[in-house]
Amino acid sequence: ADLQQISLDLDRTFPGMVFFSEAGPYQSDLREVLWAYARERPKVGYVQGMSHIAALLLLHLPPKRAFALLVHTLDRHHFPAFFLMDMAPGGRDAA
Repeated sequence: ADLQQISLDLDRTFPGMVFFSEAGPYQSDLREVLWAYARERPKVGYVQGMSHIAALLLLHLPPKRAFALLVHTLDRHHFPAFFLMDMAPGGRDAA
């Protein structure tokens, strides 16, 4: 489910920026960073909106550093609780 949602969200992430378009230089890096996060934190997985955070990091950092900062950022500042909240009805997988 995470990989499918990531694939759907890639083209929605800053659609006006060619960097993240299908032919753009950062789309595959964005996919890899998001997939790595979903594997690293399976309890959270991928949640819609994470792609924008990861994309901003990739504009300034190489993919491995962007991934490390994404993990660090989302593990702090109440993000885990926010991303684990169920959305009614059907829970977080309903979106």
